Amino acid sequence: MASDVSPDAGNSAAARLERVIMASPVLEPIIRRWAEISLPDCWLVAGAIVQTVWNDAFGFDPRHGVKDLDLVYFDDTDLAEDTEAGHAARIGALFAGLGVHVDVKNEARVHLWYARNFGFEIPPYTSSYHAISTFPATTTAIGVQPSPDGMRIAAPFGVSDLFALIVRPNKVQITRAVYEAKVARWRPLWPALKIVDWEDAPARHARNEMDKGGKPMPAPYTGGCQCGTVHYTLTEEPLRLVACHCKECQRQSGSAFGMSMLVKQASLTVTGPTKRFTRIADSGNPNTGVFCPECGVRIYHIPGYANDLFVLKPGTLDDTTWLRPEYFVWLKSAQGWVPVPDGVKPRQEQP
Repeated sequence: MASDVSPDAGNSAAARLERVIMASPVLEPIIRRWAEISLPDCWLVAGAIVQTVWNDAFGFDPRHGVKDLDLVYFDDTDLAEDTEAGHAARIGALFAGLGVHVDVKNEARVHLWYARNFGFEIPPYTSSYHAISTFPATTTAIGVQPSPDGMRIAAPFGVSDLFALIVRPNKVQITRAVYEAKVARWRPLWPALKIVDWEDAPARHARNEMDKGGKPMPAPYTGGCQCGTVHYTLTEEPLRLVACHCKECQRQSGSAFGMSMLVKQASLTVTGPTKRFTRIADSGNPNTGVFCPECGVRIYHIPGYANDLFVLKPGTLDDTTWLRPEYFVWLKSAQGWVPVPDGVKPRQEQP
């Protein structure tokens, strides 16, 4: 079983989720006939998964409260509404016997209609995982898909809230009205749920809105590699961002400099297979790069000088518009044509 879940989920939680899904007369046929769906970056997501887990926990019939199934896919090469509608009709016919509506959406085109439905614009998503990370509750920000090694689980916020039967707003994108409409439907159907009120959850803002003063927008942040094999969620704000001009960073990035973002290890959840490469730095400490085995994009480094920190490669974030380094370091190795921006602290070596 391949599980793309955060460390707090553990293998037992992933196994439990797969067991519950495969025991459902509504969800099991979707997984079993996945090859017939045949859509890129496709995931079974959100409500039907969560409600099936709730039904299992409360001893309800597996169909209790499940009114539709959501399938999302990502295809930015075809944003036509007619194409999406054609897939929805085809897949709806495949599963007509389930007795529930099957909703099919191309997450690559959501930004084209979001303002019309919700009153404000959003930037384009970069993957289905990116879209999942904006779903209305941390519990419903979940997706599954079968793979040759078993079921893959995309859970940007982990599955702790899911199995603790907690409903908590995810304020990255949605409004209070959207969250409270969801809760109003769920509360009478699953009255024992532990529901967190909107005002009791930490405030978060859409990450495309830059904070005045150039500070990072509040967490969480999502990102991943170029081919989509590796995804990650960063749940706390970074400690420091620097642009490094040393020869190793130039070699690694294939450019004039590399960016490095210092983050707490506990705040970074990486999903998908990775490989590692370790070299010994000039300081004598090991420096391990963690990268995608398919496209080779580096995701983060494990520095030998600290046991509780990672060095994230911030160019892999889904939204990079707010990035502004605090320091330019190792300028003694810098290319002569790279200027130091106003407000960025220059250092000839490491600060």
